[in-house]
Amino acid sequence: MARQKSASSNDTRKQLITTTFECVENKPWSLVTMTDIAASAGVSLTDCLREFPNKSSVLSGLSRDVDAAVLKGFEDDGDDSESRKDQLFDVLMCRLDALAPYKSGLAKIVPEILSDPLESVRRAIRLHCSMALMLEAVGITSSGWRGVVKIKGLSLIYANGLRVWFGDDSTDMSATMAAIDRGLTKAEQLVKICDSCDVPKSSGPTA
Repeated sequence: MARQKSASSNDTRKQLITTTFECVENKPWSLVTMTDIAASAGVSLTDCLREFPNKSSVLSGLSRDVDAAVLKGFEDDGDDSESRKDQLFDVLMCRLDALAPYKSGLAKIVPEILSDPLESVRRAIRLHCSMALMLEAVGITSSGWRGVVKIKGLSLIYANGLRVWFGDDSTDMSATMAAIDRGLTKAEQLVKICDSCDVPKSSGPTA
């Protein structure tokens, strides 16, 4: 019985996320209410709020689902022989593939989020968590101050790739791939420069 209830809850959760983005096709994100989402999904407002207390939590739920999908896919199909840069390229493109069903709605939501300081902060925090997971997935530590720098760098690369992706209607996403590849190449070069500038700490006089 518990397993059946869990499956039902998961179905409701996915339906609410999908319906949220359908609602955005008909009205601005700022005007979409949780009542709209519940009614469109065909669930009670109580059940809707049990899954997602507000619209921001719906976006966070989608982000967590994408994280899980990318990590699962990388565990199953990841190629350890690839360079870290190529692996990061793969995980970022996998994120966009997972977001593809929501692309139209996201293109409408993102500009509104950027104009809302509080929601922008929430999304930035969520993105930070996601990018930390992407780094860890390919074996790059995200801890310490160096980890923070890496997370911020990858977040900027991904955000720029997302911006290009919204306007990229090609079947092979060539413009998007090129933008992400350029960003990762520059980051790789910067890391090499920083590493070459690291000076080993002296252990004291040698003579």
